[in-house]
Amino acid sequence: MITFWLTAKKTTILVVAALMIGLFALADASTGPSLGILYVLPMIMAALVLNFTETLALAIVCAAIRYRFDYLSSTRTEIILAFVFATSAYASTGLLVGALVRNRKMVSDHLNRLREEQALRKEAEEQLKELVASSPAAILTVDSSGIRFTSDLPGTISRNDAPWLNTRTSSV
Repeated sequence: MITFWLTAKKTTILVVAALMIGLFALADASTGPSLGILYVLPMIMAALVLNFTETLALAIVCAAIRYRFDYLSSTRTEIILAFVFATSAYASTGLLVGALVRNRKMVSDHLNRLREEQALRKEAEEQLKELVASSPAAILTVDSSGIRFTSDLPGTISRNDAPWLNTRTSSV
């Protein structure tokens, strides 16, 4: 279900959010106390596709609709505080969801890049194995303990075929 909404088109999500806001406004108008908490749901939906300023604008719209149907606030100060708190709650919810969606996308992109790099690395490793297997020369590495053969694959030169390499190298 979540994947559906994360991959849905922007217009689809915004239409659903607008329908939710309309439905909640109708329900809010027909009840006594405000149903302001319900406006968080369309904020969450819309935040999946909106940028920062659009999220803030939608939070103000939802707070204004909530204010329109709030019959419990009596003084001007209460009305202003309720509007400010509703706006900040809606905006912070929307911005949090937006940040989570952006982080999820970044992690997904990073994981896809890692998978591509692993596939390329595996392909290069296979090509090197084929090269070593088909080469008449030995593949050697030099470390602090001397020369070592890194391949015991058929068709390569072994340490016994090259006795002059059995001596230890001196450190420089």
